Amino acid sequence: MGRAATVTTPTTSAKTRSVTTVVVGKRVFEGRKATFTIERSSDAMKAPTAVTKKTAPRRMFGGTTSPSSLMKLTIEDCVPSCNPLNLVPVERKSFADMHCSVAQCLEVMGEWWSMLILRDVFLGVTHFDDFQERLGISRNILNQRLNHLVETGVLKKVPYSEHPPRYEYRLTDKGRDLWPVLTALRQWGDKHAAPDGPPLQVIHKGCGHVAYAAMVCSACGEPIEARDVRAEPGPGAVEDLIGASKS
Repeated sequence: MGRAATVTTPTTSAKTRSVTTVVVGKRVFEGRKATFTIERSSDAMKAPTAVTKKTAPRRMFGGTTSPSSLMKLTIEDCVPSCNPLNLVPVERKSFADMHCSVAQCLEVMGEWWSMLILRDVFLGVTHFDDFQERLGISRNILNQRLNHLVETGVLKKVPYSEHPPRYEYRLTDKGRDLWPVLTALRQWGDKHAAPDGPPLQVIHKGCGHVAYAAMVCSACGEPIEARDVRAEPGPGAVEDLIGASKS
């Protein structure tokens, strides 16, 4: 049986507060702009009310939707129209074709859940349910992120149960190479976003002291910062990534 949508406009009377009520079967949802009643009656499908004809195209769909096409809409079509922000999903840009090592790292690890999963793996978390409990992430998104990290070679699945089949997620060499990246993010957060002090400290096993990772030159061992180095095209350069300043 088809569905019909009946739309009534909110009252402006001083004695009455405007509400939006969405009825699907026995379920009712309230909002602020209009009232939807989703019916299963064939009579309602044949004859839209005068209110529907008059108000729905103008108020809800910018005057572009006729009453006949309105009656074909489902609740999923109608409810987002009441969203004052008009939120539209935006697909994330891919950096796969960008010839830049930073972009290629972001292609693998640029989604925020990926870095938090990586953080937990370095802290010893390996099981799906443990990730889900610690992160509070939905299971389907967690599954997508873990599969992505496995497909890109950052993690590997290792079976630990046959009945039922279950896997744990362990770092590969490629994943372990991301430790300096994760450490840099943590230290930046400790310095600029942790007013009460670091939530976590890293202890060097060799000396037993709190460790702060510092960047040094691989040739002379001197500490280096951004102003101590200059950029030059590398052996794999195919375009100018340096920009206007090359000094």
